[in-house]
Amino acid sequence: MFSKALVAVDSSPAASAVVACARDLHRLGTKKAVLVQCFMIPEHVAFPDEIKSSVEESLEPHRRHFHERGIETEIIA
Repeated sequence: MFSKALVAVDSSPAASAVVACARDLHRLGTKKAVLVQCFMIPEHVAFPDEIKSSVEESLEPHRRHFHERGIETEIIA
């Protein structure tokens, strides 16, 4: 159906449910997933490297989950 999927995740149970569907996405033809975590930061605050690193680290288990089910995964933080 779709060869690439954008998957917005956070620490909610809903995000975990979406990640749990990786095997089904693969069966539907998804070859690549792009994981992204978005949240609001006041405009006057910079996005320090520490925050980016923390976001990437929190998305790593999701990336592994997709990878183990045959879906190439990219993290955007």
